[in-house]
Amino acid sequence: QRLGPSPREETLFAAALEKLPDANAPFELGRVIQLDRTLPLVCTHQGIVRAEHAVRVLKGERLRACVGDWVVISHPENHDTALIEAILQRRSVFQRRDPSSRRARAQVLAANIDVVFIVAALSGDGIDLDHLERELVVAHGSGAKVVVVLSKADIARSRASDIARVRASAADIDL
Repeated sequence: QRLGPSPREETLFAAALEKLPDANAPFELGRVIQLDRTLPLVCTHQGIVRAEHAVRVLKGERLRACVGDWVVISHPENHDTALIEAILQRRSVFQRRDPSSRRARAQVLAANIDVVFIVAALSGDGIDLDHLERELVVAHGSGAKVVVVLSKADIARSRASDIARVRASAADIDL
């Protein structure tokens, strides 16, 4: 499995550099691996660095980096953290309705995901198909491949019928 940037990300990185005010400055491509109080940890070829969003990014794009985003960062002198100068175009977005918003605003949870695994237990009174279907809607909306993993089949009371119900409900996904 390739962990570094793909040719697509390299091309987007080059295009983003052309749009920056000082394209000849020492910019670096990195990937957001964690958010800590809105301050992303970014993995680069040099290692892991703490970063903050450049004001230009917050005002211009009105977009904050999330886990999985590919970003362009700089390391300004006399600055404690790296700066996120640009966020590259996302190929997939895992999002939900923002629970803190009264409006139907989206909250981006992760980006650039290849596969979403939904794990559902077959134990107890059977599978909660309504809950699984809500998760499938969110997962399908991400643009990633969706796989359903059914666990606890060894203790399921109605394993065959639960599996049949899942297959009927999610016919277009891997099971």
